[in-house]
Amino acid sequence: MKAPIQFDKIPWDNSLIGLSQKVFSDHETTIRLVKFNDQFIEENWCVKNHMGYVLHGQLKLDLSGEIQVYNKGDGLLLNSEIKHKIIIEKNSAVELILFENT
Repeated sequence: MKAPIQFDKIPWDNSLIGLSQKVFSDHETTIRLVKFNDQFIEENWCVKNHMGYVLHGQLKLDLSGEIQVYNKGDGLLLNSEIKHKIIIEKNSAVELILFENT
């Protein structure tokens, strides 16, 4: 059995404007605690698989032209067949946890 993942001991990575994240990764899975604010602009479509849970705020995703809204408490499951982009409304922020296979 593995030890708990202690996100409070992982430093925030702020390498992209409008994105802060804490990343845990082993050889099979990556778990990210992510905060997006309205300064974040996703220029390219993402085609990665994601599973996640919205902790705070509202997440809007452009799913190949269709807007889907995820609120606090909602889970999300995206597969690589659907390209997607995050949309953060002005003066808004969202915090979520994402699970990704590496």
